[in-house]
Amino acid sequence: MRSKNKITVPPVIKDNHHKPEFPDDIERLKGIDPTFSFQTDFDWPGLYELLGEAGQLQESDRAALADVMHSIISWAIRSPSESINLKIIGRKMVALAWVISPRHFDGISLTTLARRAGLKHNRALAQYTGEVSRKFNLRNHAQSHAANFKN
Repeated sequence: MRSKNKITVPPVIKDNHHKPEFPDDIERLKGIDPTFSFQTDFDWPGLYELLGEAGQLQESDRAALADVMHSIISWAIRSPSESINLKIIGRKMVALAWVISPRHFDGISLTTLARRAGLKHNRALAQYTGEVSRKFNLRNHAQSHAANFKN
């Protein structure tokens, strides 16, 4: 019969992975975080860049960002007529935001979003989510069953 109180023994630390010796002079440790490593090869600048906390953009990045913004704005304000239709521009921007991430709207479906926007049918937004997907090659997980992203 086996014992229910089995003792697990931790693996032996290999010689090259020993913790450093505890210093004899305890005064040297005051104010030092014991988990702090003095040697690090972590890419802090890369992390700051990914989090959007980097310094100024490079000129080439700024130009690329301007091109992207120009494409988005041109798509949003484009109209078959000369007039500016704020309802359509608003729908396009909501569709773009939803395609980029439904979390902008608490992860709701397109149908629920259309109702929340006061639209009778989700087709009023679906046509623009399809346009966004085709024009900018974007899709989200909620569009996995949609066919309006195809050309």
